[in-house]
Amino acid sequence: MRYYVIGSDGQRYGPVDVTQLQQWVNEGRVTRTTMVVEESSGQQYAANIIAGLIFPMTQGGPQQSQQDPSQYYARPGFGQQPLYAGPVPNTGLSIGLAIFSMLCCGCMPLGIVALIYAIQANSAASRGDIGEANRLDGTSRTWSYWSIGVGILCTGLYFAAGVLGQLGG
Repeated sequence: MRYYVIGSDGQRYGPVDVTQLQQWVNEGRVTRTTMVVEESSGQQYAANIIAGLIFPMTQGGPQQSQQDPSQYYARPGFGQQPLYAGPVPNTGLSIGLAIFSMLCCGCMPLGIVALIYAIQANSAASRGDIGEANRLDGTSRTWSYWSIGVGILCTGLYFAAGVLGQLGG
């Protein structure tokens, strides 16, 4: 299996096999928390998930080199494409929030839009397009918050109408 490494500079390097990754681990170029993308599936996760990699145990955690990260992975024969645009969003939270806003807050149309954006964010994160995943995740949360707000407003108006009906009748 081969992997792309997302460097601290945001560049994508590779693809490389586990043997080359282990060499980079030994050189301090790849740490436990370095993000990697599986070439075949596009799934992104931390390097410590990869079976067969052995990370050095140091008192201060994994060693960090102070050299320019682009020099670590520069090898002739492959292009380097920027892919990183912020932290990987936890799209599962957005999907849960969208479902909650759709089912529990009384404004189903806004919740459905939020759910669609959350699913698109999850898909973008799965294929490693973190910038798009962050954008879609934010849009999903915005629609969810609007749905929850409209639901709270409608519930408040419903109860206010009931109280006024009791007072008037």
